[in-house]
Amino acid sequence: DAAVSDSCGSDQTETIPTLERLEEAGRKPETFNADAGFVSADNIQGAEEMEVDLLGPIAGGPEKEDRLHLRNFEFNEAGEVICCPEGHSPLRKEEDKNTQEPRVHYFFDRATCEACPQAPQCPVIRDELRQGQSKPPSPSKKRNPPKLTTTEKDRIIAQRKQRQETDEFKETYKIRS
Repeated sequence: DAAVSDSCGSDQTETIPTLERLEEAGRKPETFNADAGFVSADNIQGAEEMEVDLLGPIAGGPEKEDRLHLRNFEFNEAGEVICCPEGHSPLRKEEDKNTQEPRVHYFFDRATCEACPQAPQCPVIRDELRQGQSKPPSPSKKRNPPKLTTTEKDRIIAQRKQRQETDEFKETYKIRS
């Protein structure tokens, strides 16, 4: 399949239409190798819905290496966070569907997070620590447990970044790179 487009436009809008044209022609691939310009959370999800493995890296600049990121957390098969990089499970999760993009909040134990050696780098509590909010509460104020908030797109991107680090991904993708 081929399409002509501006060199200054994004290829991300072409991924799903290309897969649809290939499917209509009876040539839908099991795996679609693409460069980063074709890969986004929406395209990964759209390809999965078509039962196609969109194989390519997520575009974007380097992440700050002095921080932990969502990709450092462990997910179960359903895409839910099951533990932090230190192996601690969330106490509970809450879904918030009252936002434009639904969010999932994973609540962790405050004492565990505050005592964690990775707390200054961890997205669960680092913002509180940076803002000086992680101090003993006043007796009249109950503090909420620290939380990790994610969206479906966040999860898809984090899991792709995890996959990109595997030897299997690197070996399979090297045909494209």
